[in-house]
Amino acid sequence: MTDEIFLDVDFETPHFLVHHYYISGFISIIINTFVFYLLLFHKGKMDSFRYYMLAFQLTCSLCDIHLTFLMQPVTLFPMTSGYCTGVLIKLIDVTPHFLMTILALLVGYQVNVLNLCFLRKHHAITKISNKYVLTEKVYNAIVFFFMTYTLTYAIPFYLAHLTKEEEYRIIERNYPKLRQKFERLSNFDIFEFNIMIKLFVAMIMAGCIQSTITVSVLVFQMYQVLMQCKLNLSKSTLEKHKSALKSLVGQFMTTPIAILPAMLIVSTLFFPFKGAQVFTWYMLMSMSTHSTINCLVVIFTVPEFRAFVLFWTTAGKHQRHRKSVSFVSNSVGSTRTIRVSPRSSVLYYLLAYQVEILKIYQCSFIFIKLFCAIGDIHLSVLMQPIGLFPITAGYSNGLLGQFLSVPVDIQMTLLSLLASMQVNMLNICFIKKYKTISHMSSRFELSVIAYRISVTVLGSYPLLFSGSFFMSGISKEEQFVVIRKEYPFFESQFLSLKDFQLYIMNFWMSVYFFLAMFGCIQSGATIGISVLQMVRTLHEVKSLISKATWKKHRVAVRNLVLQFQSSLVGIVPAVSIAFVVVIPTRYSQVLSYYFTMIVAIHSTCNAIVMMITYPELRKHAMFWKKPEISTISVSVTQNSSQRVNRSMT
Repeated sequence: MTDEIFLDVDFETPHFLVHHYYISGFISIIINTFVFYLLLFHKGKMDSFRYYMLAFQLTCSLCDIHLTFLMQPVTLFPMTSGYCTGVLIKLIDVTPHFLMTILALLVGYQVNVLNLCFLRKHHAITKISNKYVLTEKVYNAIVFFFMTYTLTYAIPFYLAHLTKEEEYRIIERNYPKLRQKFERLSNFDIFEFNIMIKLFVAMIMAGCIQSTITVSVLVFQMYQVLMQCKLNLSKSTLEKHKSALKSLVGQFMTTPIAILPAMLIVSTLFFPFKGAQVFTWYMLMSMSTHSTINCLVVIFTVPEFRAFVLFWTTAGKHQRHRKSVSFVSNSVGSTRTIRVSPRSSVLYYLLAYQVEILKIYQCSFIFIKLFCAIGDIHLSVLMQPIGLFPITAGYSNGLLGQFLSVPVDIQMTLLSLLASMQVNMLNICFIKKYKTISHMSSRFELSVIAYRISVTVLGSYPLLFSGSFFMSGISKEEQFVVIRKEYPFFESQFLSLKDFQLYIMNFWMSVYFFLAMFGCIQSGATIGISVLQMVRTLHEVKSLISKATWKKHRVAVRNLVLQFQSSLVGIVPAVSIAFVVVIPTRYSQVLSYYFTMIVAIHSTCNAIVMMITYPELRKHAMFWKKPEISTISVSVTQNSSQRVNRSMT
């Protein structure tokens, strides 16, 4: 290795790598949360095996969070060195070596928990034919080995840590010209190929070989058992085991995404070349995508999950049909009396009268509340904006700015995206409800094509809206040019701020304001027209539908209207802030503070409106009120028709 390769190492933080960590981490959190939801609430035929898959997804998500948020490693290869820029380094005085130990531990647990999933499925399948069955002692011994091996190989890696004096001696001996650059780093660690590192590498190689052999043998034996017992098993049981096996194999095939880049990074130590450092950065970027790809494999290899995601396909429609609630009894001429307890009265009401709402609106309402909650958390905890009005500038005091050094411009873009998503998701709820009610009367019926176009436009509009705002941002040099020209007396005060953002009325800002005004007009018109037509339709068909159905739709419309009215808590103060810029006063800055405080309570107001306007949610919220106990008699005739007689006791 020549000195030229070492001198070519860049000690500056690669911002593209840090940005990738944040983006990949956020995507991983979102999709892992979705898989957790599927495993917990859409288990299908997975029985207790889903808990093993849940444990595997948990280790994957923890590993990605550690890598992309808490650690954020930056390598200095082909030197055996690197540093970190993550949250733990900034908040807690930990060494990169300690963070690397945790990363090695989490990666090892990923592989071994996946091995446990294979072992658990092998234990279930081999019992079918009593062939290749593991005894209880052997099974427990293998589980114990898997769970302790990862901890065993992490210990020698941790013990390989060098003191700072030892590290600087290595630098003086091998890289004397780079000592000053190392001293400028706030944290770094350098490794030496000592006995502990050799032991760690040997155990890693042994673990990879052991995992490959274990998985291969288990898959071969499970496949043989399924083929031999194919005729003795029901079709549903066979499909359950086959899909689980396919999913496990697919997940095992994704493990090289985490392991292979790590091996390639290590190879640059033995075969250094110019550009090795940048190569290792791209390998780290590849590693951070493992959990996301694994989640996609889980979703598309488990039939229940695939049908839930691809809800518009035949399988998705069939799944929804199977889950529809039915009170039809298989016994002929029987009468069943059900005693409804106070705790289950709300559940009965939902099942008996709110099936349509749950089927159509639950997902949309969840998304509204999700965006409301995320928007408030971003505004009040992560961002905490402080305006400098009537100057069109401001800075943030939240966690994203203090600990992650996220620019104010990006934080403002996220805020505009979340606010727009809230309004447009509410519009989609109105359109969904309008589509349902309009089917009762062909007078105002919305076609399928018009409905899909409307939902697509509303779903994509926030991206266009926030994208124009992001493009309106100007560089720090341009901002200081504006400050020196317009506000020369405040230049020193702007310089004292850690970070700030100043906006000017350029082309993209004009586009942003146009889109904001157009969006407000469109939302008002859409909601006004849809509410008017829904009310007219319900009035026309009132005598043609049951009283319960009519009340159900009326409650839903009233709830949507009140939620739209509560959205003004977020919109009006934001518009008022714009006014104090256009019409400046000596109180503009203080007024902007109070307006921001009002915006922060929007999600709370929206949640209160939803709880109060929906009867079943109101019953849960006001749990101290004594609920009525109902007795329901269900009579079933021979032609499978039924009558439900409710008598209040």
